[in-house]
Parts: sequence; structure tokens; C-alpha cells
Amino acid sequence: MRCRLAVILGCLISASLGDVSVGPQNDAILAGSSVTITCQSTLTGLETIQFREYQTNPNGAVISSGATLLPGHPNYFRYSLVADVVNGDYALTIRDVVLADGGRYSCSDANSLPSPTSLYSDLVVIAAQPNCTSTLPPNRIVNEGAYYTSECIVDYQTTAGIKPTMIWSGFGNFAQATTSTNTSTWAGVAFNIERVMDGRAFTCRTNFTQSGFGSSPETADNIPTFSYTFSTGLLFVQYGPTGMTYAPIQSSYEVGQVLTCYADAVPLPSYTWTNLATLTEYRSQSILLTTDLVGELTLRCQAVNSVSTGNIFANITVNPITTPTTPTTTTPAPTVPALAPCDDLTGRWEVQRADGGLSVICINVDKSQNGLVRGLFWNDTNDSYFTEILGRTKNDIYDEIGFSTMWADRDGVTSVVGECHKCKGVETMNINAISRSSTAQEFCDDGGNVIISEQWSMRRAPTSYPCSTSVGKMEANFAQAQAKRRRRRAALRHQ
Repeated sequence: MRCRLAVILGCLISASLGDVSVGPQNDAILAGSSVTITCQSTLTGLETIQFREYQTNPNGAVISSGATLLPGHPNYFRYSLVADVVNGDYALTIRDVVLADGGRYSCSDANSLPSPTSLYSDLVVIAAQPNCTSTLPPNRIVNEGAYYTSECIVDYQTTAGIKPTMIWSGFGNFAQATTSTNTSTWAGVAFNIERVMDGRAFTCRTNFTQSGFGSSPETADNIPTFSYTFSTGLLFVQYGPTGMTYAPIQSSYEVGQVLTCYADAVPLPSYTWTNLATLTEYRSQSILLTTDLVGELTLRCQAVNSVSTGNIFANITVNPITTPTTPTTTTPAPTVPALAPCDDLTGRWEVQRADGGLSVICINVDKSQNGLVRGLFWNDTNDSYFTEILGRTKNDIYDEIGFSTMWADRDGVTSVVGECHKCKGVETMNINAISRSSTAQEFCDDGGNVIISEQWSMRRAPTSYPCSTSVGKMEANFAQAQAKRRRRRAALRHQ
């Protein structure tokens, strides 16, 4: 009998040495949701697993013992417990989590000897997603050099020493700062608008790092997966006219030459040439040097957009038209025919619009493809959008041209026909356009809207953006403009 009793006591003592094998893990959740804290025992069969929290009692308030929730706990009605005693798996769920639930939790075997060993975890309860504000305008159209700020703040409750990380990212130069208390973290960013910021956004990412977790061997060291990213939305950067120049630059000019003014600006500027001697204004990007401008003079080109104004001055000499003083009888002077076909259609053609803008056609004629025409059609330089054209001309006979285009930013298709003549040595391309458009409605007899344009008389101009002597470069300019347009349309849809 004494032997049998000794065996039973030995079993009891051995079983009581069991303990928790896997403790609870750290977590971060939003208030109002549910969270489950798990624990696993060593399967001795005699353990009594207990969950504790350290918010209502810094020494630890017992939530459950074994498979039973303790009804005396103030949060009893928000707790639920699943206890698989056979397999040693325990799961405590907290429903409708509030800020006060944030803090430390533990799991231990009350029957372990010589004393219970507890394993701890930390729960971060976040009041709501970070509250982020910005001084940027709602449409995010901003001017270069303007100063803006953006900031995010998040409120939470957890164990002392634990706080989320908030980091701002962006392009260009910016300054950021962050501060934390025991219950909130704030992060702000300040910046002056730069061109590199166009089509890009500032973002603030909130998450957790190892900092504050695993402060002791008995505390879980996993990092909660909570993450939130705020974006200001894409910025649309505008800037006033810069890098102004004109072309061609020569020591002197002849009557009939054209000066064209250029500026880098967004949105596209309008141009005005002014003869500063007479204050005569020419509201165009290009000015034709006529007999009225013969002599030494100063011209000013002024580029204006919604941001600012830019000026460039040209001190030039326009030579008078001269005739030979010594007649020749051996070689007659070449005569300029009154009417002839144009020499070539490749290049930039433009016409002044009544609203101050230009209509521009960029043409490249591929002689190896029987006069295949490729290029660009910029209906209005006050609008940033231009489209591709495809057509044909008579190979090596440049008096007729035809091309078509489809508008990606509106309904409709446009076909253009033109004739180019050199009248007394001056090339002029007269064109007419016909457009058809139909909105989404079906039709049988009604073929939609038909628009026939008035005649445009276009003059050759120096090659400049978006035109190029290279078809590949024009296609690249078109692709770049399309990509920028898509970014802007996507940003407007998400406003």
C-alpha cells in the first residue's frame, strides 16, 4: 500500500512541472474590431491555463482559469474563451475592442512548480486610421516655389515604450518631423513646389518596427502587421515662362524672315511681340519681318501664363531690300515664278488663332513609302493635347496632301485636305477639315454631327516642340503627352 501511494504522488509532482509552451503574440488593431489571444500548454493534463490583463490591475487581473471565464472581470461580457483542454490549445477573444483594452496580456499555468511562469504579449489598440490633412488645394494644381505642408496624427493605447513609426516619402526637397507621446504619434512634412514633383505624390506610411516589442525574454517579439499609407494625391505643377529664347539668331535679317519666340512654361503661354520704338504689338509666337521694320530696332517677346510673365529682348537689324546697281547682260537674274508647287511639306506649319494660340501641324513625308505622311496635329497650343496624323501626298510633287486623325480626348474623327503653293517664293498651305462625331447613341438616318471648317492658310515655321525632324522623336513627344494626360485624368477621377 505504501508503494502504490508513492507512485501516485510521484505522478502528481511530475505533472505539476508542466508549463506554457507557446505564449500569446503581439498585435495591433483598430478600435471596434475583435482580437484573439492564443496560448498553448505542454499537454500534461493537469495544467490550469490562465489569461491575465494588466490594464485594470497593474499586477494582473485574471480573465480566465482553465476552460472558465471569470464573471467578476469588468470586461466579462466582451470576452469569449475556446479551451481545448485535451490538446492544450486556448484562445481568448475580445469583442468590440476599446482603447482601454490596449496594453499587456499574459498566459501562464497556475499549477506549474515552483511558481507559474508567464509569457507576455502587447496589444496596440488604434483609435482610428491616421487623421491626415494638407494645405494643398483640392485640385492639387500648384505653382512652382509655393510652400505647403501636410501632416498625420494617430491616437492609440498600448504598453509604455511602444509607438508606431510614421515616415513621409516624396520627390524633390522636403523636410519632415515626428513627435510621440504615450498615446499619440504625429508626423508632418513641409516643402516648396519643384518641377520634379509634377505627376507625383507625398505619402505617409504608418506601421510598427521592432522598437518596444520583446523587452524581456518572456515577452513576444513579433512585429504587428498593421500598416496604413496616406497619399496627398498627384501634384500638377505649374510654372511661369523660363528659358526664353528666339530663333533664328543672326547678325542681321532680311525682309520676309520670321522670328519665333520660345519659352518653357506650364500651362502653355501666349506670346506677344512688341516693337518698342512704335509700341506696335503682334499677338503671335512668330513675327514676320516686313519693310516696316527695316533698320535697327529692339523687339520684345513677352510670354504670359497664369503663373507669371517672361520677357526676352532682341536687338536686331533688318536690312532694306536692295537691287543690283550694275546691270548684267550676260546672265539674266533668275525669275521667281508667280505660282509653283511647294519644295517639300516636311516640317512645321502653323497659323495664328483668333484666341491668341496657334494651330500647328508637324509633317514628315517618307519618300521611300510613296509619300507616306506621319506627324502630329496640335489644334490649339492653349490646350496641352495634340494627336497623331496619318496620310499621304504625291511623292516628289508637293502640291496636295491629305491626312486623318482620331481624337482621344473627345468623340469624333477629322480628315484634312490641303494644297500647298509657293506664291512669289512664299510657301502657303491652304487646308480644310471635315469632322464627324456621334455620341454613344445609336442612329440610322442621323449620322451624327458634321463640321466643315473654314480654310486655314498655314505658313512654314522653324521646327520646334512637338515637331521634330525625327518621326521617332515626334512619337516619343506624343507618348509623353498621352502619359501625362492619363495621370491627370486618373487623378481627377479619384478626387
